Amino acid sequence: MRLPNAACVLVLVVAACKTTPNYPVPATHPSAASTLESAVPMEIAVEVVENRGADARIPLDLLRDALAQGLIESAYSPLDSRFVDTQLGGAAPGQGSTSFASGITMLPDAWLRVSLDASDERLFPVSGAFFLSGKAEMLSGDGSQVLWGVDLTRRLELGPTYGMRLDDGAFLPQAARLFAAEVIKLIPVRRAALAPKPL
Repeated sequence: MRLPNAACVLVLVVAACKTTPNYPVPATHPSAASTLESAVPMEIAVEVVENRGADARIPLDLLRDALAQGLIESAYSPLDSRFVDTQLGGAAPGQGSTSFASGITMLPDAWLRVSLDASDERLFPVSGAFFLSGKAEMLSGDGSQVLWGVDLTRRLELGPTYGMRLDDGAFLPQAARLFAAEVIKLIPVRRAALAPKPL
């Protein structure tokens, strides 16, 4: 009698494993060795954020603005997004603005490129959790070198939902800000700017 019971338990365990939802796992995977410490860029052009497969309702402009604000707090100087879009090609590293007076092409010190790859809202109605995955890279001004890069997945806690939907209220803007903050946490702080200047 024990063998059939054990077999039944095994069948139930296997069945449970097959029906358990496979939720994303928060993780961070460097995609490029960081050379920011030696390159020491200051003026950063934040590219237009690209959505490659995440929830289409995520406000990308807000995410971009939050990235720029975070760079300021990490001792970088983000360029105004309007200047980046009109003079630097927006999402095209290496395409700078040429001064007709000097003939010199103006380029930022580096570009911050962020893309959203996937999202998962299945836990949102229950716990307010929203999973978001993406990629972030810092490229040299001419776009020829990746100075820093990372792939990341984050579980963003958007608070009590009270039966609300993800697109109700400020949940998606909050998700954009939280994900931007997670990206900024991973970018090495510009230590050269924080070091005391020689007398």
